[in-house]
Formats: sequence, C-alpha cells, structure tokens
Amino acid sequence: MARCVECGFVGLRNQNTNELEIADERFRREGWIDQQLHFAVPICARGVIDFRQEANPGRPELLLEAIQRDRPCAKAMQWHPALTPKEHVEMQMADIIREANDRREEAMREWQAREAEKAESRFQSQMKQGRWQIVIVGIAATIALALAQLFGSLIQAGWIKNPWQ
Repeated sequence: MARCVECGFVGLRNQNTNELEIADERFRREGWIDQQLHFAVPICARGVIDFRQEANPGRPELLLEAIQRDRPCAKAMQWHPALTPKEHVEMQMADIIREANDRREEAMREWQAREAEKAESRFQSQMKQGRWQIVIVGIAATIALALAQLFGSLIQAGWIKNPWQ
C-alpha cells in the first residue's frame, strides 16, 4: 500500500504558468495550499488518483485525509523534497532504463559465456580429431617407411630383382 503524502508524483498546479510544481512539506503536513499561487486541488502526475473526486477544494482537513489514505498504487515513488513531480517521473524513467540495461547486459554476459563454452567444446573436439589424424598419418608413414626399408633390403640381398636396372 502507498500513501500519496509520501509520493513524489503529487504536485500542485501553478495558476500563472499552469506547470505542475512541488507539493511542499506544509501541504503534505497540514493540507494547506496557497490558493493565490496554486489551484485548490493537488494533482497525481501519474494519473492514478483524481483528487477532485476525493477532496473538497479549500478544506485542508479533507485534502489531508485524501493524501494520507493508504491506496494500492504500483506507480508510487518515494518523495524527494527538492524534486518536482516531473523530475520524479524522469528519475523513475532513468531507473527503469538503468534496470533494463542491467538486464540486457546480464543476458549478454550469459550469452557470451554460453558461446565461449560452445567454442571451447568445438576447439577441444577439433584438437581431439587433429590428434587422431596425426596418429593415423604417423602410423601410415611408419608403415610406408618400414615397407620401403624392407623392399630395399630384399633388393640388396638379391631376393627381389631391382626394377630400375
């Protein structure tokens, strides 16, 4: 459960500039709004709550009751006194982007680790195959040299006629 009084998305609309400004400590503590500067109803920058339906403008105790009520709100964010609701939204978006980047980087590291394992496995398989090829070629060369030596010895002993003479 969340309480709007603790949420950074609650703001007050400036009557002159129409910008959403910080709902200050006094508003959050007493429900007081300077009605010469701000409209009489607070605004939820995330659009979760419509305070016009819950609080009677100009009645601080009703405003206070409305912003202090526990509510199920998945969009609530801890209030930082120096930030406007817009800056709270930007901070939340930056957090979301950072988390998405962290997840993407973690997925990339996992993929790279899997690919490295596959490459190592392929390399080991090729090395094993290469060793067998070297052994087979070595055996074949040894047999060929042994046969050549044997035929040379038989020719020298005269048991086989020399085909080049």
